Amino acid sequence: MADWDSADLLARIKRLTDAPALDEAMTDADWYQYLTQGQQRIVRIIATHAPGALMEAPATLSTADGGVTYTFPNSDFPLGYAEIRDGRAGSVLTPGSDFNEWADYVLEGSRIRMVGGRARTFGNGLYCRYVKLPAAISASSEPTLQPEPMRELIVYAGAEEWAMTGGLRDPAPYASLLQKKLSGDPMIPGDTGWLGSLKTRVFGQGSDGAYGGMAYWWRGSLR
Repeated sequence: MADWDSADLLARIKRLTDAPALDEAMTDADWYQYLTQGQQRIVRIIATHAPGALMEAPATLSTADGGVTYTFPNSDFPLGYAEIRDGRAGSVLTPGSDFNEWADYVLEGSRIRMVGGRARTFGNGLYCRYVKLPAAISASSEPTLQPEPMRELIVYAGAEEWAMTGGLRDPAPYASLLQKKLSGDPMIPGDTGWLGSLKTRVFGQGSDGAYGGMAYWWRGSLR
């Protein structure tokens, strides 16, 4: 067992909830299900506020209808927003509504549709980056949330899910831990939690594209 792997998270959630050594009510598989729910919840929140922190390497979309629609790898449902690009060095496609002639595509769950239903092909492939829903955690399937120490959030979220089941326990202590670690302790000035750290990790990422990549005037001819 290594820090923050499946077995470690299992031990942590049992310790946090003071689970008995011989528990007739909960099996390890049950605990792993709550950990799975916890990880999915945390990933969904981060994908909303700081998706760049969880995006993976570029992958290609595929089409089965000549370029009218394109499907994400493994029919994944992107969380947050998706970056879609014409080839690895081409322009970024613009999302919009189906009747917007200035847009490139409209998002339809696990696929995109070219606006107006007009087929488009891309000689260099259609590449995407996005946050996907993580797979289930089990004894043989490790958690994927990065960085690894942030997986403490999975334990708190999983414990809260467990406590809410059946309305038999008080989830407040676990919800409080999750809130303080995820968004910061309001009693500690400047503490923004994991979420604040992720938001400022690469401050201004993507702003170059918004300003056209122009040099600031004080850089002059040095650029």
